[in-house]
Amino acid sequence: MAQKPVVPKSRKTVKRVKRVKKAAGVRGSTLGNIDSLINKHLAAFRNAEKALAGAKALVETYRQKYPELMDYIPRAVEKRGIQIREDASDESQGSHKFYIRIKWGEQRYEVAGADEHDYQHVDAATWIQRFKEQLAVSIAKIVFAREAAQAPK
Repeated sequence: MAQKPVVPKSRKTVKRVKRVKKAAGVRGSTLGNIDSLINKHLAAFRNAEKALAGAKALVETYRQKYPELMDYIPRAVEKRGIQIREDASDESQGSHKFYIRIKWGEQRYEVAGADEHDYQHVDAATWIQRFKEQLAVSIAKIVFAREAAQAPK
């Protein structure tokens, strides 16, 4: 009897890939390019919304601990911005303004100090940091006023 040749169990199957010829003048996949641009802009818009929501949540968290914060940051916050008053008792001293504007397919993080009329364009990290710093200043003023009120005279 003739023996059968031993065939290894693992044989790799080679598949042939057909190349698709592009039409003359076509550059890459237009749909893929647009889809990636859409995703890029969506991510930027969502990050802007997330930053603003985070700032508003921070305000609400500290309002519970420091009710006096309502004098610095009125409840009537604007849709895409927050204003923090320089002085809780004197509105004429101005407000620090933190806005995120979405225009022409891009988001712009803008800040203006209490004594500034022009907005400064900053990146997202700077916007968040400056907001936190100004919120901390307002809370420090509240704590200081509480301590002064409790101090013996």
